[in-house]
Amino acid sequence: MGTHAMEALLGVIIIFSSISFLFSHQTPEDFSGIGKLAYDCISYLDESGGLREAAMNSDIAPISRKMAGCLPASLESHVMLCSASCTPPVEKKANVVNARYILYGNGVAFNPSEVIVSVWRK
Repeated sequence: MGTHAMEALLGVIIIFSSISFLFSHQTPEDFSGIGKLAYDCISYLDESGGLREAAMNSDIAPISRKMAGCLPASLESHVMLCSASCTPPVEKKANVVNARYILYGNGVAFNPSEVIVSVWRK
């Protein structure tokens, strides 16, 4: 094989490797938008009512249902409520984003809690 043929083959391998690498990985900017979307959904649920009452009653089910309705169908989510500082469960899926939202009560009673929503692509 001649020198030019080796250079051409090496060039093709480098180009193919670069294209494969670029298109096989998700960009951080794309994934960071998911965290903001999850936080915006929690904030919307708080503003539209029901989030604080459910959190004070430690009732995750209505929050989970409302989050599922707010997030795109391409995303999975897990809701967690904490009355003190807590750590979200470690998901076995890659690229899990946790959105945290702190509540101080429902306007009548002081009952601080934290809503953590873990979100990932299906």
